[in-house]
Amino acid sequence: MHEPPSDTQRPLACLHGCGALRELYYDGIMIDVCPSCRGVWLDKSELPALIKRRDQQWSDQLIDHVLSTLGQGGIPAEELAQQRHCPLCHTHMDAVNYQGNSGVIIDTCPKGHGVWLDHNELGKIRIFMAHWQRINHATKPA
Repeated sequence: MHEPPSDTQRPLACLHGCGALRELYYDGIMIDVCPSCRGVWLDKSELPALIKRRDQQWSDQLIDHVLSTLGQGGIPAEELAQQRHCPLCHTHMDAVNYQGNSGVIIDTCPKGHGVWLDHNELGKIRIFMAHWQRINHATKPA
């Protein structure tokens, strides 16, 4: 990750209250990252764009390890109880299990502004999606 040129736009605030987020480039896409808790704010189009990027390859062992650490469907009560608000519109964000069964709980703005990912959740989502790509590739007829 590297920092983009600065502009005059006011930085977004961390959803955990750590302070201002920093804009950084991640795989060529500008994202907002908290330097303290390492949480990530992604605008509505950024998560799908990062998922589509297939530049990074993970070993089958790493994919299997990460999948073994994830939960299943549903959302833990402690995630539902958290009071996080969209840094753009300040609306209470919804806790969502990414893809319904990934076990990665993300916070989404109900008005569609974006998503908040806690530290390491972006990597877990990308690995989860690589797992499904691996399965789809293995089941396609030759």
